[in-house]
Amino acid sequence: MQRRKGAAFERWVVNALKDAGWSAKRMAPLQASQTADTPDVFAWRDVAGRTLRLNVEAKAGKRIGWDKALEQARQAAGREQGAIPVVVGKLDRHQPCVMLSLADFLELIG
Repeated sequence: MQRRKGAAFERWVVNALKDAGWSAKRMAPLQASQTADTPDVFAWRDVAGRTLRLNVEAKAGKRIGWDKALEQARQAAGREQGAIPVVVGKLDRHQPCVMLSLADFLELIG
């Protein structure tokens, strides 16, 4: 059940990013080309002549280990040069929230 819930939330995140003008794809788990530091979702968008890239960890459930999830996103971002690590989390019966470092947030809105 949790795996299905997580996959559904990853698809929801991809669609939300696309609705906001980003290109995004779900990085399907357990494929031969993937490692443990592959993000759940990869997104990109051209802004002012440069490409912004996001490595997104998508977490949904009763509890979310925000710090662990952000570390996973950071590890994935290290593989993808210049990608910004982001966590999109949704606690049960709550609205989704986003976590990223202040420096990365300022880069995104800059």
